[in-house]
Amino acid sequence: MKTFPLFKEESYPEAWSYELLEGKAPQGIAPRSCILNFEGISEDETVYNPCPFVMNDELCLLGRVEAYTSEIAHVHQFKKTDGAWRSQELSFLHVQDPFLTCIQNKKIVGGVALDFTESFPGVYHIENYRTSFYDFETKEKIIDGPNGMKDIRLVDLSDKIGVFTRPRTEEQGVVRSSIQFSTVSSLSEITAELICDISIDPLKKVQGFFNHNEWGGVNAVYQLRDGWLGVLGHIAYYSEHSTAESPDHAHTDEHMRKYAAIAFEFHPETGAVTHPVIILARNNLDTTAKAKREDLHNVIFPGGLIFLRDDEHVLFFYGLGDAHVGVSEVPYPFHHALDQDAENNHLFTMDRSTALGTVGID
Repeated sequence: MKTFPLFKEESYPEAWSYELLEGKAPQGIAPRSCILNFEGISEDETVYNPCPFVMNDELCLLGRVEAYTSEIAHVHQFKKTDGAWRSQELSFLHVQDPFLTCIQNKKIVGGVALDFTESFPGVYHIENYRTSFYDFETKEKIIDGPNGMKDIRLVDLSDKIGVFTRPRTEEQGVVRSSIQFSTVSSLSEITAELICDISIDPLKKVQGFFNHNEWGGVNAVYQLRDGWLGVLGHIAYYSEHSTAESPDHAHTDEHMRKYAAIAFEFHPETGAVTHPVIILARNNLDTTAKAKREDLHNVIFPGGLIFLRDDEHVLFFYGLGDAHVGVSEVPYPFHHALDQDAENNHLFTMDRSTALGTVGID
């Protein structure tokens, strides 16, 4: 397995910072939000980092399921039945942070696959990780990305396939990260070696990502009109500020993770990119939902969007604190309109009343 090499320092120009984006983000609480509850999992497991999609006119979720004390994850598919989100495990998909896309009429599902070593009986440590892709119908593996890289995403461009990569390194407390992009003609061209080559090419960098000691990546991509792509992603850094899950339980730590959901547009032919906007951060949510660990309290990890037909809003699904699935109704986050004819977008479009009724936002 090919492993992603270290970056050169000159690959990191100044970029938009988290704090700059946060200052321009919508302020206040997102009032139309909820936390989902799930059935069919054990009492010591949690569900988070969801991927929403529409199949046979029903809203479905792929959810990362794992014990509170573990990162050994598997993916369940959930549907709302008799008023509850009920589980059907995807036995072939033992990954974290699932995603789904449609490439050349093929539904492709993927996530982050981990290698573990057992140092003591029942004590596991992460040895390595990579982004893996599978055929959703046949369950066969299609691609393994290079070791050490998450957030690789594919998008159908009609005559080509767009490939987003996310190289990230961290040494002696210094984080370096970027988003890279290139195109290929077919799925068979995509290999770990090709992804590494895209990731170290300065000409493949999507400009503006990321600032010093910040990182992030692409979570989902949607086709817009006039050749533009709508990108849902995240931006993150280690906060040194005091945070609290309750007023009596403050915590100050240089490794408090702070994640926010961002959206921007990218043109695959010209390389043009619009200024990203934060569409949701932890301070926009009025909930006492407890994080998996205290340092994850401020983590919003984007899962995907459900576009509401004939409406100027979308349903945004996300992981909250690595322990919950949250849903918020937010304004449509892109400048260009959604391409209604794109096959991939059919997986993520639904009538407003049906979608809101399913998640319980009325």
